Amino acid sequence: MKYPQQWYSFDEALKKSMIELVADSKWLSFALVSAYVLTLGAFGALVAFYKTVSTTESVVHDTYTLDGYTCRPLQRDPDYGLQITYDECMAEHYASPTVGNLVSEGDYGPQTYAWGDTQVETHNDGPWNFADTGVNGDGTPRSSLRTLTVYHKPFPTLTNQTFTLHEMCRVPFYKGYEKHSAYGFAAIDDAVRRAVERGSLNFDAYGGFSGYSARGLTNHDLEMKDGGALVYPDPSQNIFKLATDTKFVATCGTSTFSTAYEQEVLANGTYVFPHGFGGDMTIWTYDEATWDAALGAYSITNVSHILLKRNSFGMTPLYPVVPYDGTAYAPDYTSSSMISSMTATTFFGAPRCPYFEKEVSRQAYEYIYSLDNCHPCDSFKFNSPFFCERQVYKTNAEIITLASSNAMALSAAIISITPMLLAYTRHRKSNANTQAPAPDADTVATRI
Repeated sequence: MKYPQQWYSFDEALKKSMIELVADSKWLSFALVSAYVLTLGAFGALVAFYKTVSTTESVVHDTYTLDGYTCRPLQRDPDYGLQITYDECMAEHYASPTVGNLVSEGDYGPQTYAWGDTQVETHNDGPWNFADTGVNGDGTPRSSLRTLTVYHKPFPTLTNQTFTLHEMCRVPFYKGYEKHSAYGFAAIDDAVRRAVERGSLNFDAYGGFSGYSARGLTNHDLEMKDGGALVYPDPSQNIFKLATDTKFVATCGTSTFSTAYEQEVLANGTYVFPHGFGGDMTIWTYDEATWDAALGAYSITNVSHILLKRNSFGMTPLYPVVPYDGTAYAPDYTSSSMISSMTATTFFGAPRCPYFEKEVSRQAYEYIYSLDNCHPCDSFKFNSPFFCERQVYKTNAEIITLASSNAMALSAAIISITPMLLAYTRHRKSNANTQAPAPDADTVATRI
């Protein structure tokens, strides 16, 4: 029976020189040291390699963030039809409202009832009446698609769609109303949801799925007390306060804004009504249209368009035209003298200033965007389900174990193969010396 080599004792054989090395000792020593150096080098290289090795772990999740994972939506969002993440939205695509990028469309003047040449002499119905606008009891429209509205396109590089409210957004009657004891007993966001509701009833060429609530935005606390008669504020009290450092005279000019008027507006605020849309539509805009006789058609410049969906909004700012009485503005916008003085370039007799309209609208947008779940990018937080992935790297124990086992395997291979190669080389040299023929006498004589 043949036993393993490790079961034999070679001590006596070595003493009697009965066993010899397969190659010269200096070559064997060099090979052994080299094997150790290569093994250590391989261990270090394998540790570095296994630190970079990872596997991809994925999971479908119902929220847009999951610790350690990168999550992407599996579908387009219902508000803007975009398939981007919240982080991508904030970092790459969102354009905050500025006076320069807001789009103003329409005016306060007499409005066209249809896409024809029929116009009304006055424009009685609008948000300034502090009544829900959309459709009268007899079915006639009470507000116009063409009423002055300032739009914000939050993602101009991706879509021409204007700001669209997500269903999780709530805009209170006034700032702090959500903390009031009556919070649960009335619609908190009447200023926006009511406008959409009215707009959904108002589709024709005049109304265009658009409507207004009786209430405007209120970005300050009205400080109404529990149980008081004014818990549910009168629409005329829904005033929007402007930033006190806003300057209108410098841009609008004193013909529109006197210093005293500017101070009054900044101290007491004005009205801003969200113009809500209850259906999908497109508004085409242009800078100027001139008749081209040669073409027999109108020539228009800087054509653009605004996309609208259900829950899309623009802002309609109003000019305060009477003094503040300490409680609320009490403008008689519906009086015949006021109505008759409204034109395309004035608001009930007050000269218009595009900068005022856009700056007030800008602040209104910023107010809504500051509320929970109301920023345009917030829509992408709720676009579930999300496909989440993460890279899983090996632990230090796994890395050391794998690197050690593979380095030792390499060491064993080197130690096993090297003596064989050296023995083979030695054997070939020995054979070559043994087989070399001795020179004969004739060869020796010839050399001499």
